[in-house]
Amino acid sequence: MSDLLHEIAQRLQSDYEFKPASDGKHLRKGRCPGCDHKSLWTYAATPWVVKCERLNHCGYEAHAKDLYSDLFESWSERARMAEERKPEAERNPHAAADAYLQQARGFDLTRIRGLYSQEQYFDQRADRGRGAGTATVRFAVAQTWWERLIDKPARFGKKKANFKQGGSYGGHWWAMPDLSFAAPNPAQPEAPEPPKELWLVEGIFDAIALAHHGIAAVALMSCNNYPGKALEAVRAQIQREGQQVKEPRLVFALDSDKAGRDYTLRHVRRAQEAGWRCTAAQIPQRSGSAKQDWNDLHLRELLTEKDLKEYLHQGALLVAESASDKALLIYNHTGRAEFDLEYGSRLYWFKLDLAAYSKAKDDL
Repeated sequence: MSDLLHEIAQRLQSDYEFKPASDGKHLRKGRCPGCDHKSLWTYAATPWVVKCERLNHCGYEAHAKDLYSDLFESWSERARMAEERKPEAERNPHAAADAYLQQARGFDLTRIRGLYSQEQYFDQRADRGRGAGTATVRFAVAQTWWERLIDKPARFGKKKANFKQGGSYGGHWWAMPDLSFAAPNPAQPEAPEPPKELWLVEGIFDAIALAHHGIAAVALMSCNNYPGKALEAVRAQIQREGQQVKEPRLVFALDSDKAGRDYTLRHVRRAQEAGWRCTAAQIPQRSGSAKQDWNDLHLRELLTEKDLKEYLHQGALLVAESASDKALLIYNHTGRAEFDLEYGSRLYWFKLDLAAYSKAKDDL
């Protein structure tokens, strides 16, 4: 067990009264903050997420990052302590970045090795004018780069990330290197298969998280960046190679805040006008809880096939072209014959007359 996991396990047992299970694989009977029952459990070796086993009556769950945020703030210091225990020749100059991506983001480093570097950022205005520096995790994006601040980012105010000054990513996206729309080549049978569906998310970590679950995804870097140039390049390649590959269906999966929802509608409309097949995906947000993104769902193991079906349903509701279309989506998804729904700032009531429906069906 890593030092971080050991610290998390110790705190959980102290704060929530967890007990080691007889199988040695779990911690159980923790005091649940959601229902106050001794129903909280987690994995003993990897206690990243705690869950209440009373799924129908409570369903509480939380990631260790939310419970103990202080343990996920000083990655340079944590890495330094671990590296100093190694012989100098074996020390990793990117240890802080590796630890952050693996432990704070839940990524398999073998999937992303070589896509990032560990850099440094300093702002003399940070920390109330005292100045502060931090290690960063940097990714190249189009003609620029983007980096995440990983050491006590609260010292930099609202600034959690940084772009290269003067660089531009407008019209482009960040993608995993195995994303390809090349026509099949018998000489390269191991080449990645072009995806039938392409998810467009806001952040790089969201795209990487989805890739861990077999979903082809690209990062727009901000919700207002329509990737027109990147889409044109995909279409041009497909046409140049004889249209052996079908254009992917685009799934706009932006954040679920107002800006993300507004730009989802804009981007879907624009892409459809350009001839792309489109839909959307949205993460339902819990009232009073912190906003969750695709990386959060990866950490919480909420990207199963069943989960993804729900997110696509929520996205389809957002981009439905009429109130009746939205009502039909809800009916087909839930089976409910009566419900209210909101569309275009108006409230509607849907009611299916089952007798009339059955008669009309019989008359066909």
